[in-house]
Formats: sequence, structure tokens, C-alpha cells
Amino acid sequence: MHKPIGSGRLDAPVERSMDFVMQDRSIVTRTREVTFKSTKVDQLTHEIAQHKRLRFGKSGEKPE
Repeated sequence: MHKPIGSGRLDAPVERSMDFVMQDRSIVTRTREVTFKSTKVDQLTHEIAQHKRLRFGKSGEKPE
């Protein structure tokens, strides 16, 4: 039996589907944040290497 329209309660499958959509959005958001932060770390690491080259020359670089 179906619930009347506007009863304020969604069917369980619809609620589960909405939960999956929210989880998917959360995962996408977190993935973007991690990608952004990783890119920022790479940019700053590169910038630090450039400053070391300016200050100490190539001898200031440490092999990794």
C-alpha cells in the first residue's frame, strides 16, 4: 500500500538512494580537497627548491 502524497515520509529505497547520493557527493568533495591540497604541497615544494637554488646554487639541493 502506498503512502499518501505529502505524508512527509519517503519510502525506504528512496531514502537509501538519497543516502548513497549524499555519500557520493561527500566522496567527490573530499577527493577534490585532497587533490587540491596535494597540488598545493607540490607547488610549495617546487617553490622551496627554487629558493634554495637561488640562495645556495645547485649544491644546496639534496638528492632524495
